[in-house]
Amino acid sequence: MKHFRVRNWLVNLLFCLLLWQIPSTSFSQEEEVAEEEILDETPVVNEEITLSDLMNLLSSSEGDLIVTNKNIVVGIKDASLMEDKIFYQEYHLNATDDQEHKLFFYDCSFDLGVDKPLVFNGWRYKKLNFVGCTFNMPLKFLNCSLTGHFPLLMENCTFNNDLIFEAEEKTPQDITLKQNAFHKQLIFSTELALLSIDHCVFEADTNLFKRMDEERTHYQLLASFLNIGLFRMDHCKFISHQLHNLFSVDLSNSSIDKLTMFANQMEVLNFTEAGVEKALLIDSLEIAKYIGIQNFDFPEANTNIPWDNLNGQKLALFQKGLSDLVIPYQAKTEVQLSQTLYYNDLVSMYKKFNKLYLDRGDIQSANGSYIEIKHLETLHQEYIQTVNPSTSNYINLLLNKVLYYFSDYATNPGKSVKRAWQLLLFFTFIYMFTFSEWDGMNYSFYLNQFRMFANYVESDKSIRDIYEKKVDPNADLMKEIKENYLRDRKKVPRAIVLFGEPLHFLGRLRLVLVPQLIRFFNFQPKKWENLDAGERVVSGFLISLIVITFALYVLIVKFINGFVLSVNSFVLIGFGVMPEKGVAMYITILEGIIGWFLLTIFTITLFSQVLQGGA
Repeated sequence: MKHFRVRNWLVNLLFCLLLWQIPSTSFSQEEEVAEEEILDETPVVNEEITLSDLMNLLSSSEGDLIVTNKNIVVGIKDASLMEDKIFYQEYHLNATDDQEHKLFFYDCSFDLGVDKPLVFNGWRYKKLNFVGCTFNMPLKFLNCSLTGHFPLLMENCTFNNDLIFEAEEKTPQDITLKQNAFHKQLIFSTELALLSIDHCVFEADTNLFKRMDEERTHYQLLASFLNIGLFRMDHCKFISHQLHNLFSVDLSNSSIDKLTMFANQMEVLNFTEAGVEKALLIDSLEIAKYIGIQNFDFPEANTNIPWDNLNGQKLALFQKGLSDLVIPYQAKTEVQLSQTLYYNDLVSMYKKFNKLYLDRGDIQSANGSYIEIKHLETLHQEYIQTVNPSTSNYINLLLNKVLYYFSDYATNPGKSVKRAWQLLLFFTFIYMFTFSEWDGMNYSFYLNQFRMFANYVESDKSIRDIYEKKVDPNADLMKEIKENYLRDRKKVPRAIVLFGEPLHFLGRLRLVLVPQLIRFFNFQPKKWENLDAGERVVSGFLISLIVITFALYVLIVKFINGFVLSVNSFVLIGFGVMPEKGVAMYITILEGIIGWFLLTIFTITLFSQVLQGGA
């Protein structure tokens, strides 16, 4: 029994100790979780290293070198890495061996000073990636090469100064740039097998560009005089902040196997003397100012550039004056129009695109390019007319302007129909204010209607009495038909009776129904001068309503008759007897001439589009 009590006492003691330990353990776990959350929320502070430290890392690495969260700055020992140039100094990280390296930079910052470029010189990489890095100085890759199957990758990086790729060797490089921000220039001076630029923003730092030569045109992306295998640019945006000597992209004098550009926004694109060998695909391109296209060569079989990407008279020839500033030639000013050779070159480039669209069957693009060709021709004719006027040139100039106004130079049948309707309505409006025998509404008609209505308002007679004074010219004729042919049906065949009954019924309906309606609207049985104030208000309101209704009736009748007359004149149907007299008669003749001309234009335009579609 005693042993049993001791055992129970020990069990209870152990149980109490266990209960005391459980809350303590739980509290410790909560403290650990809280500490982990605090550690997670603490921002990562980049470790600061010097260029010499970075050089030691590059030289000592034999496998993969991953540099993460580092802030690379200039140290005291970095003077040995500096090389003097003519007007500036550069920091050079020169390759120490011929080994192939794999190098990865993540979330690093390079801050050597705005005027101190950093040069990676002579390195060989199997793989080179920069992700989430910031460069506050010019960065240059000089004679560096990639030996692996992966392109040099720069993603989510910010370049606050120049980024330059330069190589003396002819080995093509693969470079991929994704979602980067460039604030100065991106310059390529090396052969490229692949250049892919995707979702990048080129926003010029005005302070940096204003320090550059103002007598020279600069580009935010410079890839001229190069051989490029595949050049792909998608969803990029160029912002120059209205710097007059800053253009967007320069591909002049480059030879490109395949060029694709989709959904890009830029101000100036330079294709001068460039050539695309295999395929050219451009769509959703927004150009604000110019496209340099002098001697631009592209394959007709594999070129797809809808004219919507080039329209707006943006094609230009880039000339240079005494300075290195580019002067776009677009044949818009008198000085430019006087330069015949440049004018012919520009028109020939437009025609080259027009021929491309015709061969491909892209009628919409062919029409758009043809319209701009005719615009240039019209401007040139205007200039010729000012310096050397002639009758034939003046007639051709007028015809071009008329063709543009009515049919976009015979490319838009829909516009011809629209202009025809506008002219029909214009002449209809004129005919509404002239006398026509079709409706009988002349000056006397309005005077008689006014006299009848004024007589009713002024007198105490009913409107029926006043209306019945108006003689209906058909009343006697209807009475004769009723008595001679319809009352005694034995005098004429039954067929005549059957035909005459409806005619007589309609006439009687008019003679009976109208007076009944007039009797219903006999709103003023007394003279106007005998009405009290309340009656005058009511009567005045009804008179105004009647006048408005009569005016609407006249307008509707005149519009219908005028429109029918306008259509008749416009389409040259002709008249048995001319319903218009005086000036209106000559207006109908004029409308007939215009209608003949417009119908001819519409026919030519329609057949032109049908034949192009068939071709």
